[in-house]
Amino acid sequence: MNRRIAVSNLSGIAATSLLAALPVSAAFAQTMSGSPAGSADYVHKTLMIGALSKMGSQLALTNATHPKVREFAQFEVDEQTTVAQVLTNLQAPPPAPLSPMAQDKLSQLHAAGSTFDASYIQFELDGHQKLLQVQESYLQDDPSDLDRRHIAMLARSVIKMHLTMLSDLQRLAT
Repeated sequence: MNRRIAVSNLSGIAATSLLAALPVSAAFAQTMSGSPAGSADYVHKTLMIGALSKMGSQLALTNATHPKVREFAQFEVDEQTTVAQVLTNLQAPPPAPLSPMAQDKLSQLHAAGSTFDASYIQFELDGHQKLLQVQESYLQDDPSDLDRRHIAMLARSVIKMHLTMLSDLQRLAT
């Protein structure tokens, strides 16, 4: 199945701005139709947190000063693009709309200035911890959607790996 192949390449949504996310809310909602309730909630939460992570990582590609931080940011952009493609089954999925709180977090990151690297790493640590909770919560419910269950299992592994990488980066950037 194409989704399984794409997930196996999980080390990898187009550059979007906060404003671009707002008009696609209806298109995003359409990608959720037809999924079982628990599965749709899982996808929704994963895509929303992932969209925030991707946007923060796109900022890091230009604002981070440490090469390893920029390298991680590229990995994250690629990964969130792939996750969105797999979960929506679309080649170019619309970005998930950001909540006002998520928009505020992104604005704060953008304004971090000379502390950008440390702020970005903390931003990603917080986001990855939330993503891990979403995956684990979904898996605890013993989902019947085998494709989504397998996606969540793979995502959980990658998220744990990223949390370790981010902890290492935190030590480098301080």
